[in-house]
Amino acid sequence: MEIISTTSGKVKINYHSYWDSLNFYSLEDDNNVYVKNSIENLKKLKVKCADISKDSILYFGKTSKFPRHKLKETSLKRCIKPEKSNIQVIGSLQPSNEFNAIIFTGDVTYILNMAWCCTYGPWQKRHIEKSDPDFVTRLISENECLRNTVVSYTGPITVLNKNTFEDLANIENKVYNNVITDFELDAFINKDLESLTEDTCDLLLDLLNSKDYQSMELGLKMLIGFNVNECPYTVKLLLKNPHLTELKAWDSVGVKQVRSTVNMDEYFNITNGYDKITSDLNKTLTKYVWRKIALKEIDKYAKDFNIPGLNFKGYAE
Repeated sequence: MEIISTTSGKVKINYHSYWDSLNFYSLEDDNNVYVKNSIENLKKLKVKCADISKDSILYFGKTSKFPRHKLKETSLKRCIKPEKSNIQVIGSLQPSNEFNAIIFTGDVTYILNMAWCCTYGPWQKRHIEKSDPDFVTRLISENECLRNTVVSYTGPITVLNKNTFEDLANIENKVYNNVITDFELDAFINKDLESLTEDTCDLLLDLLNSKDYQSMELGLKMLIGFNVNECPYTVKLLLKNPHLTELKAWDSVGVKQVRSTVNMDEYFNITNGYDKITSDLNKTLTKYVWRKIALKEIDKYAKDFNIPGLNFKGYAE
């Protein structure tokens, strides 16, 4: 991965331009690394997936967000130098952005994002079409800041967060040789945790839907102690109460990990997603919790119609 820039310094990029005269701004975000590489090439990096064991020594990469406290009840160990580990743990290595660009090199390096280089209509006296064979020459002549520069690169540029870049570079340079993700480590540890049951779902459902914040907090803390990997859709239903986001525990490291494990950002609709569940336990408990929620809602609405002589019975199978 050939680096273009990691600091603001003497590098400027055009963020947006509506007119022929391009507007360039200094790269002030020192959290990003600009790389001459397409994301397709980055994806070709060969990662040797590790087989983790109970006695593994872990090094956590810059992108890992795994809660370290989950190691306390295990025989896993962690170290602060990758060369002393036999497993390296990483998080997401997704790029921040990718675009096609032209780099103009001089006393100051200018990065022209082609996606933000507008094509102008014929009503303007001066406009430059991207398809014009003299496009670059005209850009340089009509933008004073570019006149003492030469084109040093044309092609895709990938924007990486510095932490992502460091982990990718360590994979590329074989500093990391046995890699697992946060999700894989979480699944490995969770498999030794207690499984959810109908009884524990009843308890958690009551706590997490309580009007008492302390009870809701307790429900979240209890949920962390279960193997949520076994039944992610069940856990999503248990966390359905929107008031849970008001709790401090909602943003705790442990609850964040649970939310990440069950992919809380992924929308799950019981009417068209239930058939996609493969695990018998997940299917059984999801159906059980959904029925409890549905009957409770039906009962609540039935009480709103307190008509003498009207008997209402709700049933879900």
